[in-house]
Amino acid sequence: LRSLLAAGGELAVPRDASVLEGSAPWVVRLDHFLSPEEAKALESVFDSEDRSSPPWTRSSAVHARASQRTSQTRWCPQGSACGAHPATRRLEERVARLFNVSTDQLEHLQALQ
Repeated sequence: LRSLLAAGGELAVPRDASVLEGSAPWVVRLDHFLSPEEAKALESVFDSEDRSSPPWTRSSAVHARASQRTSQTRWCPQGSACGAHPATRRLEERVARLFNVSTDQLEHLQALQ
């Protein structure tokens, strides 16, 4: 990632960022990207009983490969209460600035539990 930036990229990547080698697509690890308060706010948003957001669902890919896994995912689409929440909007804006794109170019936020 740093070599791409040295070649003229315009990402605002924090110094403690790392890319997991061999991952495709890239998996970028950003330590301390959220404060504890922000993480708590997002947890609250995703755990709400918001009827306009999709419910927690088990991933079909996980289910097909390993039935012993218990992870679930929840999406936060724009237009839902979750997508309009100030905590999720701030996170989307931070990610967009990091990768120098508009928020319209981002995938919906997704939480995994």
